[in-house]
Amino acid sequence: AAELRRGPLGLLHVATAALDSVATAHTSTHTATNTTTLATQRPNLLVLVDQFEELFTYADAGDAEADDSEAFVNLLLAACADSAAGIHVALTMRTDFLGNCVRFAELPEAINRAQYLTPRLSRTQMERAIAAPAQVFGGDVDASLVTELINATGHNSDQLPLVQHALSRMWPQALKRSPARPVIGWDDARAVGGIVGALHQHAQTLFEQARAALPAAHQGLVERLFRLITERRAGGQDVRRPRTLARITQACGLASGEMALLEGVVRTFAAPDACLLQHGPRLEASSIVDLSHEALIRQWRELAAWVADEARRGAEYRRWAE
Repeated sequence: AAELRRGPLGLLHVATAALDSVATAHTSTHTATNTTTLATQRPNLLVLVDQFEELFTYADAGDAEADDSEAFVNLLLAACADSAAGIHVALTMRTDFLGNCVRFAELPEAINRAQYLTPRLSRTQMERAIAAPAQVFGGDVDASLVTELINATGHNSDQLPLVQHALSRMWPQALKRSPARPVIGWDDARAVGGIVGALHQHAQTLFEQARAALPAAHQGLVERLFRLITERRAGGQDVRRPRTLARITQACGLASGEMALLEGVVRTFAAPDACLLQHGPRLEASSIVDLSHEALIRQWRELAAWVADEARRGAEYRRWAE
């Protein structure tokens, strides 16, 4: 970590040293076993950065995260600029965030040199994505339900997250009904609210559960938490807005000793069987609380209304300030 923070060549230096070490060890092993084939080539390194668009949220944070985001991009660009180093970088990013790349020097040029637009899954591929995981574990999904799941999602931008979440909610019920060969059927789909309503129903259930666990004077904390970690940008785009637990506690008007109230709310939504929030390996004051996916903003009607209301209030505040 110290080497990475020393400058834009940090990743290049760390990776080069590691790759040289691997190549040397490989050569020594071959020599020790009297093998005639020596490892004369260094291995390559692929750095995969998934959901790269999250970086833009941190870049807008206006604090240490903003500096870190720029340093992070510089590390990646410097590492892959040296072709002899054998370091390759792949970014995955939603296309509607491509325009945001101009905030980082040399990033647009690097993306233009090697851009690949991932096509939408075909119907056959969607069928495999839905049924194959269940089949791996000795189960299956009713064929007619597979067709309905695909038809219900259509061209929805939240297509895959919705299907994934709905199936993850249906599977335990099918498993409980038939442990030997669980088959997800229509009854399971109806029980979770269907493909369209599953995420909303689940979030609403957790919302009521979290509120019930709070003292009467603090039941508004759940709503305030979600208002603080989401926002509507100038272009009307509703996005995540990660914040540390300490900053959320302060913004909610809580004393540091009352942070445990928020911790309980976060844990309810971040539990293994929920996974609607994430906070890293531990939950403490410095932990960054974030939505697991922006689909929650669009599908949980309560949260969508809060985001819209927060945007309206912000606009009114700025108008009065002017």
